[in-house]
Amino acid sequence: HDIQLKALALYIGGRYIESRNPQMADPLYKKLVNLRYGDLSDQADRRRWFPRKYSRELEDELKNSNPLASMENVKDVFAKRTPVTE
Repeated sequence: HDIQLKALALYIGGRYIESRNPQMADPLYKKLVNLRYGDLSDQADRRRWFPRKYSRELEDELKNSNPLASMENVKDVFAKRTPVTE
């Protein structure tokens, strides 16, 4: 299992559905926190919900209508992470 991909999937999945159905997003949030994937899990735990703006690149992907094409693209997004202050 690729922990980086799992963290990204939980974060993006949760962010996509949180406004429509917070109850469905809650298990994704809890799994993200329990995954303990560095700063992303830590921010979610401190905030008690998904970080609003974890990185500019991920925020751009959340707004992008074109999905990431490959696992390499997913890893590139994480590698280029530029922290955003809330």
